[in-house]
Amino acid sequence: MRFTGDAPAHDLTYSDVFLSPGRSDVASRMDVDLAPGDGTPCTIPVVASNMGSVTGPRLAAVLARRGGIGILPQDLRPQELDAAIRRVKDQPVAYDSPLELPPDATAGQARELLPPIAGHGIVLRDADGEMAGCLEGTQLA
Repeated sequence: MRFTGDAPAHDLTYSDVFLSPGRSDVASRMDVDLAPGDGTPCTIPVVASNMGSVTGPRLAAVLARRGGIGILPQDLRPQELDAAIRRVKDQPVAYDSPLELPPDATAGQARELLPPIAGHGIVLRDADGEMAGCLEGTQLA
């Protein structure tokens, strides 16, 4: 966290700060360590905003898996909200949500979606949502 002046001596709320986007040296979300610096074994809860460009079902599922909470966007229609909640609740507890593409996606689209981390892949799903195949990052090199 960066402050424009001296760091305050008291706790802050969301109303006290302005969060500005910026670059990070973190290559993967798996490298993020949420353990506090005071040596206690607990992790800091993470909350993701209810904005459509910030939190979707996939992020909400990942945060839930790691002890955080993702607030789904407030402007979803009831049917979309129901589908999003079902998608979050249907995700496995121990594994990350897979990256998905339709079988007719291009290699370029797959490269854009796949993080540059060994061991990741993309599930290809047909029009009915059934698994049509799997694509590993090494196949795109």
